[in-house]
Amino acid sequence: MILEIGIINYSFFSEYYRWMLDNREALKNLNNNNWWKRQMTEGENRMRAHPNRSHRWIPNRLEKIKRELIAHQLDAQLGKAGWKRSRFASTEQCMRCNIEISRLRQYQKDLISYIDDHKEIGKSGYYNSLSDEQHAKLLQEAIKATNPNYTEDEIKKSVIRHPSNGSHYMVSDQFGFCPDCFKRYIDPMLGWDSRLDNYK
Repeated sequence: MILEIGIINYSFFSEYYRWMLDNREALKNLNNNNWWKRQMTEGENRMRAHPNRSHRWIPNRLEKIKRELIAHQLDAQLGKAGWKRSRFASTEQCMRCNIEISRLRQYQKDLISYIDDHKEIGKSGYYNSLSDEQHAKLLQEAIKATNPNYTEDEIKKSVIRHPSNGSHYMVSDQFGFCPDCFKRYIDPMLGWDSRLDNYK
């Protein structure tokens, strides 16, 4: 059964849900880079060939549309003062849990330093690469050595940014939230709401 949009009667949010319906396809594909590539013009597609552009590159025109969609959703659900306008705003404390983001950043640096310090150096003078099993073992050792210097909350909030074998994600705030709070509470607010699938 398809319900008319007028059935949605959530007072303040009715206008927001109408906006979501008007932007259904873009919101459903907010994190689908291939969909955004298909919205590129012929000229923009030619620009992708530049050697300094990655396979995920999309033009500023589309990046701006994505930013405006995200801003509208965060304004509607958190209020204009409830988040930071910049994706990476250098916020000192998470706006949700108040954790010191610099402490999370230092925690990750300590793990990486421990792992690097305990890698074997090959004949070439460079670190030998680690197998996934070797990295997992060193990571657990690093965690054990590092944890006494941090609070229980800092340790828990850092799990999402544990370094992987050969790479790691930057630790910074996202729209004013620590990586853990963003992943758990903010990211689910963004994009399409599947509860609206049967509305038109």
